[in-house]
Amino acid sequence: MSTNHHQQQSVLITGANQGIGYHTALQLCAKGYRVTIACRNIDKAKYACSSIIKRLGNNVSIDFIVIDLSELSSVSESVSVIAAQKRCYDIIILNAGVLLPKMCKTKDGFDTTFQ
Repeated sequence: MSTNHHQQQSVLITGANQGIGYHTALQLCAKGYRVTIACRNIDKAKYACSSIIKRLGNNVSIDFIVIDLSELSSVSESVSVIAAQKRCYDIIILNAGVLLPKMCKTKDGFDTTFQ
């Protein structure tokens, strides 16, 4: 597996602190992509990043942004941070999601499953 032919491409993955998103981030880092994981919990985001670095070594390019997709204000703040840092992503993987047993509304009044 080549580890550097994607070195210039950057990827944003939502919900990447565990499960499918985490393993997607792990595989993309292993292939040389610059990966940003987007998670709502800073501690889980830090842990996921350090876990990937521990598994693959210090040469991987991984960082995170904190975003809670169930709060429009958090989404807006994160977009502002991305814009201020002049980040540009070649690939965006929208992996975050929940499936709740009964309807639950966000602070903004939307069904949590669909926001």
